[in-house]
Amino acid sequence: MILERKVVCTIDTLEIIPTNYTMKPKSKNLLCACTLSAFALSAPNASAASIFTDSFGDGTLGNTIDINTNIPARQTGTTTTYTMSGANNVAHVSNSDGVTTSNNMARLRNNEQVPTGGSNGFLSADTNYSMLAGTNYSFSFDLLYNKRLTGSTDQWVSFSLGDTAGQAGPNNTASDFGMLLRPDGVGNANDQLARFYSDNVFSTGKDFTTTPSFDSSYVTFLINVNETAIGGPTVSVTAGATSILSDFAIDFEGTDRYFSFGTHLGSNAAVTATDFSDLYIDNLSITSIPEPSAVLLGCFGMLALLRRRR
Repeated sequence: MILERKVVCTIDTLEIIPTNYTMKPKSKNLLCACTLSAFALSAPNASAASIFTDSFGDGTLGNTIDINTNIPARQTGTTTTYTMSGANNVAHVSNSDGVTTSNNMARLRNNEQVPTGGSNGFLSADTNYSMLAGTNYSFSFDLLYNKRLTGSTDQWVSFSLGDTAGQAGPNNTASDFGMLLRPDGVGNANDQLARFYSDNVFSTGKDFTTTPSFDSSYVTFLINVNETAIGGPTVSVTAGATSILSDFAIDFEGTDRYFSFGTHLGSNAAVTATDFSDLYIDNLSITSIPEPSAVLLGCFGMLALLRRRR
């Protein structure tokens, strides 16, 4: 004969009790509290909210240097008025630009290099996402790097987050969190390196040296920012299915929130004035991440109270 059993959780132990067991009133209270906790865990919390999503278009828009072209048709979410500003040949391009994709994307190009100089390109959000301060949220975007120039080994791309507009790279003093990525295949000893910055200072202990290659196809980067973490804000990052950063401590000085992308092409003796490289950005979004529900927190409080009464 098979005896049906129930799992009953207490503060101190996990007990397996037959269903015909006569429970004391206090145990019934614990069972009720645990049932509520299980319900809170299984019931959907307040759903994650899309702050905005920018697809950059469905492929029908032509190439233009206006990065903000046709914004109403590209963007969705609770904040759909964001615009972006760029430097050094930032454009909105289509799949006719030589990239294998079915839609439009943003392009940052470094070009017209000379052996004595280098070039930086930046794309920054003009919108202040101050509503994110003190909450948990994520950035998601697809990156593709076209290393058209193979003569230079000094090439990188970046993402920055800070409380000042127009951050110019992860090591800029206005950047509170920065991620620098070395593309694969350019001949640098640090190809596929991901380096992370807090208040424009990098931590070599957090370097990730085998970041998924995004030089031949798009890779989705997901940046989770936890501003409610005990001890202060933290950041975790995945690239494709690979975790490349976990619980990286950062610090914001204010309540403004701006983000930006960057790319760099250094020069050497092999570089000519017609060489260039491209960074493509697609499917950009910010999503709020809800905190645990009040019901769940109340259940834990009930369990703690019952434990005190024992």
